[in-house]
Amino acid sequence: MPSRRSLDIVAVALACLTGCGRAIPFQTVDQGLYSGCRQAEQTVVRTQEEWEALWQRHVEWLSPRPDRPVIDFTQSMVLAVFLGERPTGGYSVSISAVKQRGRALEVQVEERPPNPGDMVLQATTTPYHLVRLRRSEVPVRFRVRAVRSD
Repeated sequence: MPSRRSLDIVAVALACLTGCGRAIPFQTVDQGLYSGCRQAEQTVVRTQEEWEALWQRHVEWLSPRPDRPVIDFTQSMVLAVFLGERPTGGYSVSISAVKQRGRALEVQVEERPPNPGDMVLQATTTPYHLVRLRRSEVPVRFRVRAVRSD
């Protein structure tokens, strides 16, 4: 029969396999409730051409259009999360963490719907979050988790 100490070591090891990982710093490029990207998507941008196309879609509905943030794609990349159209206000999305997990990056995304009974804007919204981080060529996995704002 395994000792209590052995079980504790196994529990810590399992927790690290499922929850640990080296945190990767990132900075918000843009975040808000209204994007021209009307479909739900998560994307990785590693080139200037991809960035120009994404930014164009993102701000196409604005007049005048805001300047595209300058990103040095030799050093950086952009992660973008779009919730797509939501029927009301009260929805939000945020990239809460980026972690190195073996030979991949895991992007932790929190999607927050309005709470029942919340007073919300009665208009369509398209929540989004774009972040910049150090460039990496490893695969990127997005993990979306619904979170209640109680």
